Amino acid sequence: MMPFLKKLFRRQPDIPQRLRGYNLAAVDRLTADWIAGNANANKEIAPSLKTMRQRARDLERNNDYMRGYFRLLENNVLGHRGIGLEMKITEMVRDGTVWVKQYDRRANDMIEAAWRRWCRPESCTVGGTLSWLDLQRLAIRSVPRDGACLFRKWPSGPFAFQLEPMEIDHLNTDWRTPSARGNEVNLGIEYMPSGKVAGYWLYKRHPGEQTYATNTYGPTIFVAATDVLHLFKPERIGQATGVPWLHSAGSRLKNLTAYEEAEVIAARAGASKMAFLEKATSEPYTGVMAGDQRQMEIAPGMIEELPAGMTLKPFDVSHPNSNLNEFIKAELRGIAAGLGLSYVSFANDLEGVNYSSIRAGLLEERENWKAVQKWFIDGFIAPVFEEWLVRALAMGAISEGNLVLPVAKFDKFNRPEWKPRRWDWVDPLKDMQASVLAVEKGFTSRRAVISEAGGDIESVFADQAADEALAELNGLDFAADSGQQANTQPTQPDEGDDPEAALTDDKE
Repeated sequence: MMPFLKKLFRRQPDIPQRLRGYNLAAVDRLTADWIAGNANANKEIAPSLKTMRQRARDLERNNDYMRGYFRLLENNVLGHRGIGLEMKITEMVRDGTVWVKQYDRRANDMIEAAWRRWCRPESCTVGGTLSWLDLQRLAIRSVPRDGACLFRKWPSGPFAFQLEPMEIDHLNTDWRTPSARGNEVNLGIEYMPSGKVAGYWLYKRHPGEQTYATNTYGPTIFVAATDVLHLFKPERIGQATGVPWLHSAGSRLKNLTAYEEAEVIAARAGASKMAFLEKATSEPYTGVMAGDQRQMEIAPGMIEELPAGMTLKPFDVSHPNSNLNEFIKAELRGIAAGLGLSYVSFANDLEGVNYSSIRAGLLEERENWKAVQKWFIDGFIAPVFEEWLVRALAMGAISEGNLVLPVAKFDKFNRPEWKPRRWDWVDPLKDMQASVLAVEKGFTSRRAVISEAGGDIESVFADQAADEALAELNGLDFAADSGQQANTQPTQPDEGDDPEAALTDDKE
């Protein structure tokens, strides 16, 4: 018994620290070239920011896949109409002896009408050339490409509020001198001791303008934070400005483009050259000379006798590589993952997909688009609307007849509901049937279903009433033509209508 206990409780030998720690922190021959710093976000961003922007812009200009990515951004975050506004102002109204809450339709309509007027180019921007939709498109392209963008606010125009879009290059990121106010300046942004942004040090002119010599971009001016909207997506705590969203995928995409170009050139060379003449004797060549190259013309049906001492050596180039397609797909999958897209959307490749796989991929991708929409609304759309609303109310610009909405009720009137773009499914009939069933069983409401689709229930009902009135005026009765109501229970599609079978028939 004692020998067993001594063996059980004897001291264990020391375990090497590497075995007790994390593999990610291991230092050995396999990780010797893995060098990583411990600097804060701004120290890491500062030396790389300008180069990353320049390369990201080059990819946007010259790379097909990257141009497709920005098109996907615009189409999925904004759609063709941008992010719409539906006001949800409510008021308490007496109904007999009970007070009930209902929508203040007149105030809602007045603010929506005034907002539409401001969205026009002559009201929205200082230059009068860009509409609100144009600004949205510029913003959703600029931030992923440049890392950030700026909008300067001006108290001008019919609503005493206009925007001036500015590329992030206007921010003097080399300015780090403490200000006369005793505030710290980092990457051209001045911070109060509390950490709140006090303002921005901006170039009056864009540094890339040819009218300015190198490093002389005109004077740097201080603009208060209340007059600037700095839009970016932080990835680390304390980050002063943003970096291009494609920073991890950019180098891989550039290398892939260079590889594709090399394959094309190699294939072109292989298709252009047919063979070489190999000299076997020391006798001089009497053929056509072209510089230091000896050439022979070959035509269809031609029989040619080789010169004495010459043998024909075929030139066989095995390009494009037989594994080219699979290699490119593997690279594009990695790039798509870095950009938050599905491979199918990024590569525009529907080969080999089926109904289930494409639906699963779209679900994940659309969650990413919804996250981008939420960030865009919170960081850009909503702040601009609130600033516009308070200034418009203050100058009495929202009125109808003798009614002028007062600025004292700003909190009541500041009730927007934003309507970003939504998507149809691959099989919209089933989703519509599910929505009808959910409304009938009380799991949701018509308002929620219409809102999720990006619509406005009041507008939809008004259109329906107008349609019915017009049909009655013309003696039409569409309800009688429809026969029995459609069955709302989901039905099993016929084998010939199975979307999965239709998409996978090429694989069988």
